[in-house]
Amino acid sequence: MNDLATDHELLIEAVREAGALALEFFQGDYEHWDKAPGDPVSEADHAVDAMLKERLCAARPEYGWLSEESDDTPDRLERTRVFIVDPIDGTRAFIRGDPEFTVSAALAEEGRRPYVIHSAPGHAPLGGLGYVVAAGEVTEQARALGIGFDAVVCASGSALTHAGLLVGLRALDEAVPVYGICVRRDARRQGDRVAQVAAELAAMIERPAAFDAGDIEVSDAVHAPGYGRLNDAVREALALAARHEALLLDPVYTGKAMAGLVAHVRAGRIAAGSRVLFVHTGGL
Repeated sequence: MNDLATDHELLIEAVREAGALALEFFQGDYEHWDKAPGDPVSEADHAVDAMLKERLCAARPEYGWLSEESDDTPDRLERTRVFIVDPIDGTRAFIRGDPEFTVSAALAEEGRRPYVIHSAPGHAPLGGLGYVVAAGEVTEQARALGIGFDAVVCASGSALTHAGLLVGLRALDEAVPVYGICVRRDARRQGDRVAQVAAELAAMIERPAAFDAGDIEVSDAVHAPGYGRLNDAVREALALAARHEALLLDPVYTGKAMAGLVAHVRAGRIAAGSRVLFVHTGGL
């Protein structure tokens, strides 16, 4: 039996490949239909499902397979480990051209249930609690060093990072502005999303007055042409960060966040010489 760490790496690689395949269809010309009333499916769902099944089952032929878009077979019940897949979780949004979807894949062992932390609306924003804690760690370290920040800049997509940092900082009476750079949707819709998630997080930590809607700062100045798509501002930011700071950014999240930071400085929203906390969340 393979160790779980190795299986985890296999899943990460496979899901990244599946995500790239899904983006080839996204906002493009492809067929979709209802497999049951009100239950849509698309060519992209089937293509991603087939790719994941081939990739994962070839690497682990002794494991079982359960997918929303594959025929189920009873032999998986006899396997110690089973891959559980939803090739495009959020098909309705995918078909609308709204980047509110993901590729979901898990590995269950001996019938145990994987614990899922959702990022989509309609679920408790558990992932955002990590950034509430992160805000506390940053504040503690900054105070110990006797420094303060004039601004915080992060990518704003699911809103978990943005809202978590905002609520965490305000709960500690830190008034520093948190600038969220849109990576998925326009500023109006993203502002609504951040407000919703922040309100839920504030309630979860029993600090419902921890933030004010007027504190929400979002910008879509470098968002075009859309999610996961490069533009000249992002290309420039990737190069600037690598050449001047030896800082590697990804083109989907942190590259756009850095491009937004550069745009804010050039526009005067963040003054030259300010001490800025740039939150590098990884990406891809």
